[in-house]
Amino acid sequence: MSAVVLLASSAACDAAPPDASPVSPAPATSPRGWTAPPLQLPNAGTGDACPVTEPQPWPDPDQASRVLGPGPLYPVADYFADGALQLRDEDREPDGTYSKKVRWIGSGYTGPVLVRAARIDAPGDATAAFSYTGE
Repeated sequence: MSAVVLLASSAACDAAPPDASPVSPAPATSPRGWTAPPLQLPNAGTGDACPVTEPQPWPDPDQASRVLGPGPLYPVADYFADGALQLRDEDREPDGTYSKKVRWIGSGYTGPVLVRAARIDAPGDATAAFSYTGE
């Protein structure tokens, strides 16, 4: 049996003004033909506060102190300030994109994972790159 896991959304805000209205991303379709449910994200306009996810305690303080979202996999909230991933000037790449590390953890889940990203303040791309270093 397979399952699709939609991971908790996390927000990162850039102080630069957006170019236009946000665009909803297209539904994700897997190579096996199933279509993921629509990605539901908040909108953030110019000058709006960045939407955040309230951190919750993680039971094993040797792994993390706080995590975000409903799970079964969680972004470690220790990377976030007040529930939002802070984008700093030193995080900006020469092409204008940002690069940030966020560690994810889970407890007991071994199924497949679907990760999607979308920009919420204006049209544009959002992507994710992964490096597996866990057990």
